[in-house]
Amino acid sequence: MHHLRRHSCPRVSLLMIVLIGLVVRSSAGAEMSWEAEIAARRAEYLKWIVDEFGKLESSMKPLDGRAWSLNQARLFLNRDVGKASRYFRKVELTFDADFMGIRLLKTLLDFGQTDRLSKGAKEHLTEIIRRWPMERRNGISKAAYWPPRFTENHDLMHLTIGLFSEHLRGQPLDAHLNELKRSLSWRYERGFYEWGSHRYQLHYSNPLLVLASYAPDEDLRRGAANLFSVLLAERAVMSVGGYLGGPGMRSYGRQRGCDYLDNNRYDSFVPTVWLAFGVGQPRFDFAQSDDLLPAGDGYGNGRDPRLNQDEAMFLATLRLLPHPILRPLLDEVARRPEMIYTGRRAAAGHPFQNAPAGNPRSQQVLYYYNTPHVSLGSLQYLPHAGKMSVSSNSRPRFMSVLFPERPEQVLRTRLSEAELRAGVNSYDYTADRVVQYREWVIAAGGLSASHGLVSREVDGWDLFQVGRGLCAHVSLEGGWHVFQVSDLARFRDARTFVAALTMPVMRDGQVEAATLNGDRVRVDLQTMRLRVNGEEQRPPTGKLHESPWMNSDYWSGRITIRTKDREVTFDNSALRVAPIGLPELVAGQTRWGKPRSEGAATHLAHVRAMSGLSPRDHDTLLRSVSIMIPHNKGVAARLAVYAGGSLEQGPQAVSPAQLLFDFGETPLGKSGWVTLTHPTGVRIPANTPIWLAWKGASRDAGVLYFEEFTGHDDFQPSRGRWDSTAIDVDPGEPWPLVWPQDDGGAFEGARYCCFLTLEKLPQ
Repeated sequence: MHHLRRHSCPRVSLLMIVLIGLVVRSSAGAEMSWEAEIAARRAEYLKWIVDEFGKLESSMKPLDGRAWSLNQARLFLNRDVGKASRYFRKVELTFDADFMGIRLLKTLLDFGQTDRLSKGAKEHLTEIIRRWPMERRNGISKAAYWPPRFTENHDLMHLTIGLFSEHLRGQPLDAHLNELKRSLSWRYERGFYEWGSHRYQLHYSNPLLVLASYAPDEDLRRGAANLFSVLLAERAVMSVGGYLGGPGMRSYGRQRGCDYLDNNRYDSFVPTVWLAFGVGQPRFDFAQSDDLLPAGDGYGNGRDPRLNQDEAMFLATLRLLPHPILRPLLDEVARRPEMIYTGRRAAAGHPFQNAPAGNPRSQQVLYYYNTPHVSLGSLQYLPHAGKMSVSSNSRPRFMSVLFPERPEQVLRTRLSEAELRAGVNSYDYTADRVVQYREWVIAAGGLSASHGLVSREVDGWDLFQVGRGLCAHVSLEGGWHVFQVSDLARFRDARTFVAALTMPVMRDGQVEAATLNGDRVRVDLQTMRLRVNGEEQRPPTGKLHESPWMNSDYWSGRITIRTKDREVTFDNSALRVAPIGLPELVAGQTRWGKPRSEGAATHLAHVRAMSGLSPRDHDTLLRSVSIMIPHNKGVAARLAVYAGGSLEQGPQAVSPAQLLFDFGETPLGKSGWVTLTHPTGVRIPANTPIWLAWKGASRDAGVLYFEEFTGHDDFQPSRGRWDSTAIDVDPGEPWPLVWPQDDGGAFEGARYCCFLTLEKLPQ
């Protein structure tokens, strides 16, 4: 790997000299720099890894993830490097190959050009990366997808390993670097997909740190480093004491031998947060976890999803520093009497398990109200956003209350056992019906209080108190729960807090209540619409981040972090790559539709159409039809254009749309802008409803779309695509001459990237 950036590993003796000097300075009253603080925590953490895991080494199974951490630390500290080389000469990949693959890649990049690894170990690791199967998991090692094709963390791990595999095989890297830039750029625009996951934030950050240190492209290195700082900034703003409460997707509970849902100490990302900020507890105490066991044979993979005890090793064995604005950011947020944060996120869960089928929506809104002693966070219910699947891979936490003085105690609502057993294609659960305003929230579902958290009755409320944090709860008819939080920094005692509350009232399908600052709240339990002081509150879907400390317009690609003394904006401008080129136009031709080359991709397994009025003042000649298929693994779509129907009711309504031309199938496996032409052209009357239709029956190709109206296009502004239920999806079957009148399909807000090439006809 000699053409890539080399990582230096200082000797431990020098590190100890530095630390001794720091102790002397500290005792003299001098403040340690943030860099020195991180160095001290790194030394403490790595010493613990070597000492504690060294005791367990003889009993470890061959693929125990702790063995990698132990031997990585040995190499970094230059201790027992012979033992480390013997391990790395024989180590193999785990069931989820990328979990171990990204770790072995890091070892090779860190030490492949040093004498700490033996020749045999270097050759073994090099061959593992060089022979990485680029088609594994449907090609995610060589292409980026939004939504993620497998899962967010796996997609980036595979794509990162794929980059260095291509390098070792002497392949050109420009196209692969562009795919990585696209992948990171989307996170600046749309946020993280596996947001709020106590497990997968860590697994996403690992390849991010590899790219930040070793990507053979300066813009990609900087973009990855800044995105890691954004990830830490989110934790600084939304957490209390480093622990993240509130909602979270893609998690596991006790049914998988884990405690991610009901114990905020049980968090894979907390050790990294501790290394960066010095808050939280980096080492989970399994002796106090009611018989939970650490992960064993296989690094945190799907067959062994339990918590590892060494989750901060990537940051611990790098010299990368988070952006310096993060330290004052954490301090300022921690001192505020209250903090409100909202932000739009993607649907989360497994991308292939979300509803509506084949079209997961980025229309989720997070809401946090935090004080220094309590955190109330939730996922706002949005009826139009579709529901997320619940399964063994996607146990959701729609809302929760966190007490930082006992972060293992979690108060939340939960799905019933029957709802959990219903399967990934069942969306009948009600526990996602949550609405929050400031410190007040109403939620459906069962009530769960973990690890000895108990309440006492005070004036009709169930009062939970942990340290200085307070939460009042009351159950309402129909399985509804109201929670209201505060702390003893605001109230003299718990009874004073309860006396300030207004008991919610349910009448005529609505709940009325009041917040502690006197705002009157009303929630319609059918629609979950929220009114505050009589005014309807619209979901804040226009913002990726909105708080005094962190702000970003959704899709802008710019994220601004503010503290009292400075402001920093991270953006994706250097990560943007040239859009895929559009088909060339000849003189007199125009494009009608949405000729955009960026967006989200969904599987080509449907019959859909985009509609609008043809040019109003003249007839046109239809020359060709084009659709954006960003990725294609050997399949075809079939394209057609119809005229007629109703733009308000669908192509089957009023006078059903007539087929203008069946353009036939696209070439097998063709991707990018795929264009089919008519030999002579088809006349389209002026001011006529036009339907650009496509169909396909495979998940091996995708079509590009935007989730809402974005930028100018020629399709009707008030409705998105039509999804047909009456036409055969088989691309080998011709289109019907008339759109079926019995089509029970529907419009949806998504707007697809496709267009017609038209030529103006003389009057």
